[in-house]
Amino acid sequence: MSPEYYEEPLPYIADLATSTAGLYEVQDFIADRLAGIQPATFHHLLPQFPWRALFTTNYDQLIEDTYRSASHALQQCHPIISNDDPLDKVNRDNHQVPLVKLHGCISRKRDKNLPFILSVDQYNDYDTNRDRLFKFLYEIGFENTFVFVGHSLQDPDIRHIIQRIDKNIPEGRPRYYLLKPRVTPTERDFWATKRITALDLTFEDFLTCLDQSITGSERTLTLARPATSHPIQRRFVTAVPVRGDMMSFLTSDVDHICTSLATTDGSPRSFYSGANQGWYPVSQGLDANRTLTRKLLSGVITIADAERSNPVELHVIRGEAGSGKTVLLRRLAWETGTTYDRLALFVNDPATPAFDHLLELHTLTRERIFLFWDNASDNIAPLLKTIRQAKKKRLPITIITCERYSEWNTRCQDLESVVSAKHNLAYLGPHEIEALVTLLETYDCLGPALQGLPHGEIVDRFHNAFDRQILVALHEVTMGESFEDIIEDEYSSLTPDLAKQLYRTICCLNRLRVPVRAGLIARVFGITFTDFAERFFRPLQKVVLTSQREGRDAQYVSRHPEIAEIVFQRAFQTEEDRYHEYVRILQALNISFASDRQSFRGMVRAKNLMEIFKDYQNVRSIYDIALTSIGREPYLLQQIANFERLRSNGSLQTALILLEEAREGAPQDTSILHSLAVVWRDRANREETEEKRQQFRREARALLQELILTEGHTPYIDTVLGELALAHLKDVLNDEDSPDRVIDDAIRETEKILGESKKRFPTEDSLLRLESSLASLISDTERAIRALEQAFSQDSHDSFIASRLSNIYWNRGDTELARATLKKALDARRADHKLNFAYAELLRQTGTSTSQELMYFYRRAFTPGDDNFQAQFWFARYSIEAGDDQGVDKARDIFNRLRDVPIPFDTRIAVRDYYGGSVAPKRVRARLQRRGPFFGFAEVAEFPISAFIHENDLSSETWALLDPGDEFTCHIGFRYTGLVCLNIELL
Repeated sequence: MSPEYYEEPLPYIADLATSTAGLYEVQDFIADRLAGIQPATFHHLLPQFPWRALFTTNYDQLIEDTYRSASHALQQCHPIISNDDPLDKVNRDNHQVPLVKLHGCISRKRDKNLPFILSVDQYNDYDTNRDRLFKFLYEIGFENTFVFVGHSLQDPDIRHIIQRIDKNIPEGRPRYYLLKPRVTPTERDFWATKRITALDLTFEDFLTCLDQSITGSERTLTLARPATSHPIQRRFVTAVPVRGDMMSFLTSDVDHICTSLATTDGSPRSFYSGANQGWYPVSQGLDANRTLTRKLLSGVITIADAERSNPVELHVIRGEAGSGKTVLLRRLAWETGTTYDRLALFVNDPATPAFDHLLELHTLTRERIFLFWDNASDNIAPLLKTIRQAKKKRLPITIITCERYSEWNTRCQDLESVVSAKHNLAYLGPHEIEALVTLLETYDCLGPALQGLPHGEIVDRFHNAFDRQILVALHEVTMGESFEDIIEDEYSSLTPDLAKQLYRTICCLNRLRVPVRAGLIARVFGITFTDFAERFFRPLQKVVLTSQREGRDAQYVSRHPEIAEIVFQRAFQTEEDRYHEYVRILQALNISFASDRQSFRGMVRAKNLMEIFKDYQNVRSIYDIALTSIGREPYLLQQIANFERLRSNGSLQTALILLEEAREGAPQDTSILHSLAVVWRDRANREETEEKRQQFRREARALLQELILTEGHTPYIDTVLGELALAHLKDVLNDEDSPDRVIDDAIRETEKILGESKKRFPTEDSLLRLESSLASLISDTERAIRALEQAFSQDSHDSFIASRLSNIYWNRGDTELARATLKKALDARRADHKLNFAYAELLRQTGTSTSQELMYFYRRAFTPGDDNFQAQFWFARYSIEAGDDQGVDKARDIFNRLRDVPIPFDTRIAVRDYYGGSVAPKRVRARLQRRGPFFGFAEVAEFPISAFIHENDLSSETWALLDPGDEFTCHIGFRYTGLVCLNIELL
């Protein structure tokens, strides 16, 4: 700029320069001028002190260069420039210090969404894409002393933060300091009124003074000394140190379970009231020994790798809320790592373990990794990613997770295809009750309702409890009241009122199974962690637990999410109460932190909000506030779109606009494509004109095809494809002017889509319903039948038309015409897989064919290794029954392959036929060859391969009596995994 502008304010000059030369040119100019700045000698003192955080409004990289050149820095410096930078990871321990660059950085001079804060307009929008950085600054200001260096405190954003801190902490925040050479008395007095002490020092003076006043040992007192070794190193096959990021992984993301694992103190009484006290209860043996624990230890943990069918395993423990799943998972991990000395890692919620670290651990140890990961429904994507990467790299890993029945059934469908086994945690059994009562007596935790009663009567009380989920039973039996009333009484009795408000806010979030950061509570209530400890620890001691790692942000949790849910329901009884609580929390969240991000996702999930708020205007208002507070996050936009789709009279056009914006912001998130496809499907269903319906369905199909290329077929994708095809067929049949050829094509396309989907997912309920709808639609429409018959008469080669016509004739009771139709098509196309399978199915259903004949047609219905799983199964089933050596070998190979195909677990283990038929199966004599804790194998004279036997298929008493060599009679069932013994009777 020319000299006439030299006296103008910098923001004004920046506006003029940007309008004249453009944003990038101005920022390039600034970057060029700042690129050569070198640290002064005194700057090198900065890395020699531990800092909670560093904030700067400078664009240069002076601080980064200073830390990079330091040979003995106490911390690693990590720049945080935008909302997308990993503040949560940097902030996880005090060996790292975040350098928060509030006004931008020359390292990102070409990011149009993150300009340098320089011009007037940029100052007005200073927090765009940086609002979480300022929220972090605000939280830090609650409990930490700020030292302002080279700053006049006249920037409006900094002044705004100070004002908000003063407003929210009326009792006084820590004193701040300003380094200002030649500060005047008037300035000193002015800033003193704001609890800011102005010091007549330069930054060099300040650092030099610190260096002279604080010894090296004193500087490290505030830091947990970085570990130079870790217990896991004893497992390494070579003597190598643990790298810094691996050490952080082992100390923050996961707990390595071993005998030297540090456990915090706890209270038996708190544990039995439902409190999650980490490793304390299991290390002290406070948990009742569950039968399922013993079975999993012997049947999953301790078996040799040679006995595992797959190097990558996912075991799911399912149970009702409050059944003790998390405690059981911790007990299982504890025994795995201590008693059985396996490599056991427990994931610390809400962390996501990096696969590279898991792979590196296996490389260093050459051991199978046992990874215990709670709350499956909250970790679907990372679980799937870990399993897929493990399979690709052949990493031997056993993942064990837990989930409620309801959550698993409604949210975890994507995990079904990778499940190795499901294990159900039942109500307390007799032995478990006996063990629990003994523990309650030992630790004097019987409660007023049981105090003084004889042991036998206490056991009887637990036996007679209506609901024997362990959390409910412990409360109701020991206190003599209903579980909900006990929890409400606890809440109502809390004093002072602020303690009650704190508790219900913690419960509002913890019901989502997320720990609540102390920084979040500070933002909501203006209460620091120190204040909490001093003023509210005692009144909330029995209902709120606190934890903290290496001096970083503390966390609060209720004793159990089920308890938190009850408090939420009872404390916020009106919709207005819940609305105001949601708004208050959403405005305080900082989703740069994983726990806040998880809370945010749970709070704004469309289905959750629609269950809590019946007035859709409340939901809409909550979304408006979330957009203002959090920003246009892709997940938030997706949930608003889902709300518009699900609510009565919602705008699908609005939903599409929101989802397109979400897709642009998160192009790798396939769930957004799912949502888009569904909205296009729904738009087609609502549209009145056929041309528009076809256009919208094409949009939906294109999105689904894109999904298939990314993640393959899933039941969800195939169902939507089937719905689109069936809807189009209905349109064609409803149009009286549709020619037979158009009807024929629509039926063929629908038949093809559903047929291929059924091969992939033969027991998927949604696909079976679509198949039933298709059959009814065609059978009830004479035009459709005439079109099929006309098409078949002209071209009998068409397998889809032949199969559908045959099915119609079969349903009408004309078996011979059904057989003749398929036979005619087969004569024309003998190698067609679909026709051979349809003919084999018809022969099987008539019950008049031999095993050899069925084997012949089923064998011609697949190619080894393809996805015609049903044809392969039936061929293997009849080959085993036929008994010839060649067929038996093929059947054994097929069963082994079907055991690991990527289809839902329940589909793999479903019994599809019985020896002798499903109506009157034959009983056979069998002998138990070997058994494990919950399964075994039996020899059956009629079959050349062993039959599987599982404890779930017989009574617990019968299973307990079975020993290797024992004989029994049973029915033999056939499933994808082979033969299974059912309805066992001991001899």
